[in-house]
Amino acid sequence: MMKKYDAYKDSGVKWIGEIPNHWEAIKISRVHPIIGSGTTPLSSREDYYSEKGLNWLQTGDLNNGLITETSKKITPKAVDECKMKFYPIHSVVIAMYGATIGKVGLLDIETATNQACCIIVPSKRICPKYTFYSFIIAKEELLLSSFGGGQPNISQDIIRKLKVPVPPLSEQ
Repeated sequence: MMKKYDAYKDSGVKWIGEIPNHWEAIKISRVHPIIGSGTTPLSSREDYYSEKGLNWLQTGDLNNGLITETSKKITPKAVDECKMKFYPIHSVVIAMYGATIGKVGLLDIETATNQACCIIVPSKRICPKYTFYSFIIAKEELLLSSFGGGQPNISQDIIRKLKVPVPPLSEQ
């Protein structure tokens, strides 16, 4: 149950509605300046994949929960040659297209990702779990913003522009 506050204001965002006076409705990109994605090493290159390699997250690994492992692993060679970036623990991951569109995960491991994942790197202004739950709640709004015919997509730009209610850190 949501805590009761003395005064509320219109957030200016239809899907959010009213928020406590001291909260803000802010674009995700204002509280999370680092938002990125990944890449897929060539599947034909067996030397890029290993059963005991480095974590490589795909949207199929997203479970609307904590991510503690990945179904596929990559080699240091894949990381170097494909210039792959690793994202830190507590990053939030959102599936941008395919059967898993809108699914979310909170990283409990460092990992690289494929290009279907949008990664929101933690910031000091907002608690990672708060961001994670905000995206679970905002899934319908994201899906309404999707585009594309046969396979709907949400872009990093749509994710960056999504407004969420942000209370002070002490209330998150």
